[in-house]
Amino acid sequence: MLKFRHLTQIFILLLLASFLGACASNYKPVPAGDKLLWSSDDNRPGWTVTPPDVDAGESHVFVGQSLLHGTERAARTNAEVDASAQAASFLSRQVKRQYTQNSSGGTVEKGIQNLNVDVQDQVELSADQIMDKLSVEEWYLEHWQQGKEKLWKAFVRVRLPKSI
Repeated sequence: MLKFRHLTQIFILLLLASFLGACASNYKPVPAGDKLLWSSDDNRPGWTVTPPDVDAGESHVFVGQSLLHGTERAARTNAEVDASAQAASFLSRQVKRQYTQNSSGGTVEKGIQNLNVDVQDQVELSADQIMDKLSVEEWYLEHWQQGKEKLWKAFVRVRLPKSI
């Protein structure tokens, strides 16, 4: 049980460190004087401002937002990474909650120890396969002019099936 708890803590710390590292950047926010040159829709969709309920329907829904990038491709990639980080963070909280529910009220018997091993295997499987299960539902793109530079910003809405 101690080994599983130690591995779970390391797993959660690694996810947290990855997420915080991805959030750290030297990019400045868009100044008020910048000009929007083009967008993929006439109005910014509501899901880009107020993300949908994560637990909607048969899937979990996440919205990723990119920083400003010099190319559309880089902005799209950054938005997908942001959505994936949100999904991984959500999944790690769900797995931790499931482990807590499964192990409460038990005694230190061989059957309980085997249960902990099974949950540990589930944590590793879910974390390794999260990228394969995410599916892009919708994109929204913006092309900005910031001084002489032209930059891209992307938003992506992705779904993660609840039955992973």
